[in-house]
Order: sequence, then C-alpha cells, then structure tokens
Amino acid sequence: MLLQISQVINVYFANFMELLRNIDDVRDESADYKIEELVFACIAMFIFKQGSRHHFNQLIKKKKFKRNFKQIFKLRLPHMDTVDVVLRQLDSRILEEIKVSLLKKMIKKKTLAKYRLFDTYHLIAVDATGVHHFKEQHCQMCSHKTQSKGKFKVNSEALEKLKNEGVPENIVTSLKKLEGMEVRSKAEFAQQMMKVLGEDDYEKYQPYLIKHCGSTSWFHNVLEARLVSSNGFSLSVATEWIENSESGYEKQDCELKAFHRLSKKIKTMFPQLSICIVVDGLYANKALFNRCSQLNWPYIVAFKKGNLKSVWTKINSLIPITKDNTEHKSTKNKETYEDYTWINNIAYEDHTLNWVKCKENRPPNPKNKTGITHFVYLSSFEITKKNFLEIVEAGRLRQKIENEGFNTQKNLGYKMTHKYSRVSPLASKNYFQSLQIAHMIVSIVELCKTIKEIRKKMTLKFLWESLIGFLKYCQIPQNTLNSVLNKRTHFQFE
Repeated sequence: MLLQISQVINVYFANFMELLRNIDDVRDESADYKIEELVFACIAMFIFKQGSRHHFNQLIKKKKFKRNFKQIFKLRLPHMDTVDVVLRQLDSRILEEIKVSLLKKMIKKKTLAKYRLFDTYHLIAVDATGVHHFKEQHCQMCSHKTQSKGKFKVNSEALEKLKNEGVPENIVTSLKKLEGMEVRSKAEFAQQMMKVLGEDDYEKYQPYLIKHCGSTSWFHNVLEARLVSSNGFSLSVATEWIENSESGYEKQDCELKAFHRLSKKIKTMFPQLSICIVVDGLYANKALFNRCSQLNWPYIVAFKKGNLKSVWTKINSLIPITKDNTEHKSTKNKETYEDYTWINNIAYEDHTLNWVKCKENRPPNPKNKTGITHFVYLSSFEITKKNFLEIVEAGRLRQKIENEGFNTQKNLGYKMTHKYSRVSPLASKNYFQSLQIAHMIVSIVELCKTIKEIRKKMTLKFLWESLIGFLKYCQIPQNTLNSVLNKRTHFQFE
C-alpha cells in the first residue's frame, strides 16, 4: 500500500507537489517550513486517517515515522498547530482549485471513462450533509433551527440577545413582564407572546423571538457535487457551503439556493465536460429542471409520492395503458426479480419529463419484511427498452454520495465532523478541502485491483493500522525504499 500511495502522489498526479509549491505563501519570509510542507501535512493527516490534529501530532512525535515520511515524500512534518495558523489565512478556493486539477487529471487519463452513462455522461450526484453542530451560535454565518417541541424560555440572556439583534427597546421592555417564563410548546409560547405584544408585533418579530427563546441548534452544512461510479468512486467535484450572510439576512440560506451557486461553479470549472446530474427527491421541482436546461445538463431525479402531484396524477392515469413499456428481469437463482415500467413525454410546466419505476423483489429480511423496494425516477432522457436499465442503475448510484462519500468520510477514519478548527470558519473550509484531496488519493489506492485482492484476506482498517505501525516502528533503509518506490505500478479498476 505504501507503494501505491507514493505512486499516486508522485507519478499518477505528477504535478501535485508543484501545485502545492505554487500556492502563494501568506506568511513572512522568515517562516521555517515551506508552504507545501504545511499544506501536505494537513492532507497527510487525512490520508493516514488520524481523525484529529492532536492524534496526528502524537504520530509525528515518533522519530521513525517522521524520518520515514521525509524519505518517502521529501517533506518535513510540522506541528499541526503551525499548519492551523496557515489554514486560518489561506483562501479556501486555492485548495478547491487544486482538488479540481487532480480530478481533471483523472478524467484526462480516462480512469473514469468506462463508468460513464451511455459511454458519454459522467454521473454527478449532488447532496447536502451536516459538517459541524454547536449548542451556541458559532459565527454570523451559522445556520440555525429551533425545535417546535422544545422548551421556550424568556430570561435575561434571551432579552439581551434580542436587544443586540436590533429589536426595538419598547418590545424588549414589554417582554420583561414574561421574564422567567418557560413553556413546552411553540403554540403556548405564541399565545403568551401575543398577550403582551399583540398579534402584529409578534408576527413581525417572531423569527427573533423563536431564535433566542427557543431550543435552538446551530450548524454548518455543505452542498457537495461528487462524481460517482459503480466501482465505488465518490469524488468531490465542487463544494458550496450553506451559510448565512455575515451582513444579515431575511431568510436563511438553503440547499436549493446553494445548488444554483454550485451549478455555476461546476460549469465554470468543467465547461466542456458531459455530465448527468443525479439527485434526490428534494430537487424534483421546476427550479432544477430550469437550471439543468439552461446548462444543457441531463438529469435523473428520485421521485417520491407527494412530489409534483400533477405529474403523479398523469402517471397514474397512464399506467394502465402502458403495457408495452414494461420489462421483467430476474437473477439466475430466481431469488431476486425486478419489474420495470416507464412513461415518456409527460408535460410539466415548460418541460417534458420521462418516468421510470423499478419494483425490486428480494427475500424478506428484518429490515424489509416484505422484501419489496420501489425505485422511481424522473429523467430528461427518453426511456426505451434499450436504456431503461442503465437509467435506473444510474439513479441508484446516487446513494454513493451518501455511502462511499459522506458516511465514509464521517465514520471510517477521516472524521469529517470533527472540529479541526473551532475558531476559524476559513480554516474549517480548508480542512474540508484537504480531506477531499486526501479522499481522492486514498480512493485510487483502495479501489485499485491490487489492493482489492489484498482486501479479500484482511480489512481496510487492518491494512491502514499495519502500514502506520510499520512506519512508526521500522526504519526503512534508503536503498530498499528507493527500489520499492522506483517500481512503476499501473492502476487498474474493476
């Protein structure tokens, strides 16, 4: 595995270190460590899946690990606090541009070509996920949510926050009559507030009252576009943070607003790339259809009951007369079989939609007692007997962004949700981009055929623990290391 990591960084991405060296250094000239040493140390923390700055610092203290690291990557390892100082100043767009450069290299090498839909379209799944959560407001850009069933309290702290938000003095003074009040429902809270303020003033200041008197959680979410494939790739293409304006706002930022910004970013970064957008049911709306039409992107959208009721009405009326647009598939042992139905040319607003449904039947199990699962999609592609299977499989690959993407990065060593920098939102964004770069490198290593063969005999966790243990406790002779690292390996994927 050591050979594969080195080959990915030094050979497969031959210009990677040059990209790091070309970062404009934000420090003064007397700095001890080079900019590429600092940035790569952060990326290495995620490559070796250490999960925190402190944990990686403990590893760096091991002299043999530090020496081996320098022999392999030709870079020194700084203390992670030194790295953090730089990441608090570094424009997060720089690391995202490096990430994009690496992905473009993969596309140019045609590593991802065989996973394209209809041998043409790269599948880009888009979804949001939570990165950080706080009990108190972390910064002005925090998103927040007040639980309607939680406690609502009026106390001196809440009144002070209302005053700081710009709520008029007379309103705050009136609320002092309720100081000490604690209720357990939003309805009761509204009732008590309207008794004191009146209905008009309550409606006017309701967002601030609920925000500061209710049980509010604060968080930072991110919208990710990821290139997904059937063999397990889930590679970050572009990132857009869902965050409120520092200068104030009437409505909070949301996933759908962020998608508009994200789509613009993708088109700017990959103007000629043929892509197909794959998204969940939240995006089954006119805004997505319009945006994809503007950018000339085909799409596959998960379609759930309750979405676009007028479209469902048309589908339900057409199903009885679409006997020709059906297909049945089953496995050799007949244990699993799938029934497909599709309908084309469904008019919705200014768009023509195509609908496909897969009813999958498997043996019952504790999680699914009937064994039946429905996969339903809307698409801009016309559906035929030749392509219905590929379209459904492409739609189902959307799950890769959640499983191989977010779940892997949160729970399998990368610790995405760990607060690598508690005081600097900018540093947090840089850690996030460093994680995405590391995940891209590690994905190439873990998914190549050589490592997949080894994984049949041992787990990935054991492999990584063995590698780190070897680097910690064994001194690699330079001539032995050179003979290993000078070997060329060809990365092949299933």
